[in-house]
Amino acid sequence: MFRLNFSHGTVDDHRARIRLVHELAAREGRLVGTLGDLQGPKIRLGLVVDEGVDVPTGGEVVLIAGVPRVEVAVAARWPDHPVLPVVYPGLAQDVATGSSVLIDDGSIRLTVVSSDVERGEVVCAVDAGGRATSRKGVNLPGVRVSADSITDKDRADLATMVELGVDWIAQSFVRTVEDVLEVGGSSRRTAARSPSSRSSSGPRSSTTSRAWSPRPTPS
Repeated sequence: MFRLNFSHGTVDDHRARIRLVHELAAREGRLVGTLGDLQGPKIRLGLVVDEGVDVPTGGEVVLIAGVPRVEVAVAARWPDHPVLPVVYPGLAQDVATGSSVLIDDGSIRLTVVSSDVERGEVVCAVDAGGRATSRKGVNLPGVRVSADSITDKDRADLATMVELGVDWIAQSFVRTVEDVLEVGGSSRRTAARSPSSRSSSGPRSSTTSRAWSPRPTPS
């Protein structure tokens, strides 16, 4: 199985990779499936200083929701705390006291102390510190994220996956059966409309060649 990560790359990049996989598989006489991995909603840090921000273990850090960078006036309210921007606007309303927040694949681990929804400020205790740099991923294990599971980018990528003929689709941030059904239904509708999904013998079966495999929300 060859995985295509749709968080990165262009349509032309993915097309070239699939072509190469098919060429190599044919040359070696092997059957190699392709899996398109949807990005899903992205929760990540915004921009910080180039050298990063130190987040000491045992201290506290303030996360500012829905901003690309921290304004000077906001940072001034927290002179004794490192302050980090998080681009996801729903952070303060989604978390609660005791919620876990992981930054950079868990290299920095936080526990929410308090959340001010009006200001979009989340104060966290630092369980395991480190240096926070720009655009690192933020994970909220056990938190019901209010963002849509399927973004506009995902819908566009689904159309690309159908065009390229991927065999499987991996879905992120699955919360309900409806999330899975939307991806499956969307891929089938796109396949039915797409000339590239048809062969001389008629339409290809979406249930066999366009199956999808939901990837559970990280925990």
